[in-house]
Amino acid sequence: EIASRLYNDDWGITGISLEPRWYQKVGDSLLMRFRYRYYDQSGSDYSGRFAASEKYMTQDSDLAEFDSHTFGMRLIGYRDGRQGWDAGIDYVMRSDELDHIIASFGYLWTF
Repeated sequence: EIASRLYNDDWGITGISLEPRWYQKVGDSLLMRFRYRYYDQSGSDYSGRFAASEKYMTQDSDLAEFDSHTFGMRLIGYRDGRQGWDAGIDYVMRSDELDHIIASFGYLWTF
């Protein structure tokens, strides 16, 4: 499966992403998902404004221009169709050197 997105907002940010994913079933109750995500973003109209006298100001690095590459894996476990769990890890490499690792764990309980 391949997902993509084009984004534009009134702050002047334009972003585009492309995310191919591959799913592999393991047994009857476990699913593995591998993914790669490329993301490219322009800077906000306000990203360079830091003076206190400005009406709009930010030092948020996510409003600046950057691109990123994400590599991730997720395990998804199912029980009886009403309960399940997932655990994942992603490694994100950004052009602005704000690389990071994201770990997640979730539990699903349908009632």
